[in-house]
Amino acid sequence: MLERVVRDHVVISVEDPTAALAMLDPECIDAVLCDGHMPKMSGEEFARAVQDADFPPERFAVMTGDFVLADRLSSLGHRVVEKPLAPEHLDALIEAWRNLRKASGAA
Repeated sequence: MLERVVRDHVVISVEDPTAALAMLDPECIDAVLCDGHMPKMSGEEFARAVQDADFPPERFAVMTGDFVLADRLSSLGHRVVEKPLAPEHLDALIEAWRNLRKASGAA
């Protein structure tokens, strides 16, 4: 779905959260959207690792349909996107990230 909606960015899909964390460079990666339930690492563990890596929190979001996880992540200050993810919600999230990029002076 991301590849269909995101037209002027490169979408990198990574199945292993550890590999995703290794790629986490705010100079190269504009934004991170992850699932709340992943193999090998929970969404909460991944969110904490992203936070520990000093990735800008306004450029990170977790998708989940798990209301308990959503509450926990929200209480930690993470942006949560409700699943199922409607295309218009994804559009709004991407637009917010584009605006952050523009505001930072990036191309």
